[in-house]
Amino acid sequence: MNDLQQRTRPIPRLCGDTEGDAWLRDKLSAAIEFLLEEFGEEHLEAVLLVGSGSRGEASVLKTPHGHRLLGDLDLLVIARQPLRWRALRRRMHDLSSAATAGIGAEGAPLTIEYGPAGLSYLRNLQPSIFSFDLSHHAVVLWQRSDVLDMVQPIDVGAIPRIDALHLLMNRLAEILPSEPPPSPEASVEWSYQLDKVALDLAGSALAFAGRHESHYRGRAQALAALMDDDPSLRQSVSDPERLLSSIEKAAEFKLNPGGERRAASEASGTVQQLKRWALELWSWEARQLFGGAARGVSAIPDLLRAYVAHEGPQRRVRGWVKFVLHPLRPPPAATWSALGRCGLRSSPQSLAFALIISMHAGLLGESEPGWLEALAVDSPVPLSSGSEARVSREIAELWRWLVRNN
Repeated sequence: MNDLQQRTRPIPRLCGDTEGDAWLRDKLSAAIEFLLEEFGEEHLEAVLLVGSGSRGEASVLKTPHGHRLLGDLDLLVIARQPLRWRALRRRMHDLSSAATAGIGAEGAPLTIEYGPAGLSYLRNLQPSIFSFDLSHHAVVLWQRSDVLDMVQPIDVGAIPRIDALHLLMNRLAEILPSEPPPSPEASVEWSYQLDKVALDLAGSALAFAGRHESHYRGRAQALAALMDDDPSLRQSVSDPERLLSSIEKAAEFKLNPGGERRAASEASGTVQQLKRWALELWSWEARQLFGGAARGVSAIPDLLRAYVAHEGPQRRVRGWVKFVLHPLRPPPAATWSALGRCGLRSSPQSLAFALIISMHAGLLGESEPGWLEALAVDSPVPLSSGSEARVSREIAELWRWLVRNN
């Protein structure tokens, strides 16, 4: 037994395939060792595995060139006090890139993400889908075994409904630039992304109703039961049986990515239907949160206005301060005119989410004329004019920065 094995904790099963699991366990061990050597053990409290791998649901695909992980290998790095947050964020960003380039280059693509946090983050963690999954499924891989005891016990009923709404918007953001895949390798990633969207359509609705289901395989059945108990949900989505079938197939693909995949020719129709289902579910949830009688995609403009206005002044100010002063501000940076125009309306994150919903509704032909130009008025950063594809990419980049740096 080497020194690293003596200092780290046993790694649980990460995926269903035995050969793929062994490959990914080796990569995970290398990622931990790299972090300990480059960042220094003296600066660490613990390292945790989070995400689908912690639940044994990682998607490992066997290819003619070896194995590849679809998605990221997510590690939550609990740094030791004192924390110099700006420097820590930069350091973890650089280490993630270096580990991905080094460890991931040894045979197959692999994206490694080191997410920095402190013990106070765990102690103050509020109920959410992430904190529920963290407290119930995260795995301590190195050092302090008691760190998860610092997270307050969370019941599924305590997950805020607005968090479920945000899950839908996050998934819609990931498929916002929906150009056709340029290569077979990219097509696999795109198909995997569509599977995640389908699974989280169910995940969002279930969490919203107080029935969060962490595991992918159980989501279709749980959503069918919810539709039976709440007829308004079934009535709010087009072709609900096809939706349930798509979620069930997505779980099969997610857990067995080597199985039969959807044909490339199906991708365009699949993504359009997923977008419509997501917008229908968003409307169903937002209507219960903010009121309104109209159903479906046509109700989105009024619901978006209510969503943007739902934040209190303190949250708005805090969001803008973090956005403006962040050491890794997104290009292009917000202008003073944008601050004056948007600062009193909502936080950058809520405005970005609203842009995502508006963009998808417009691309589906459900918006009024001039909708593309109107997006610039509500954006915290400058947007291009005249090109739907370019504006889609810019909104997606803004969202990606907010997610990684919020």
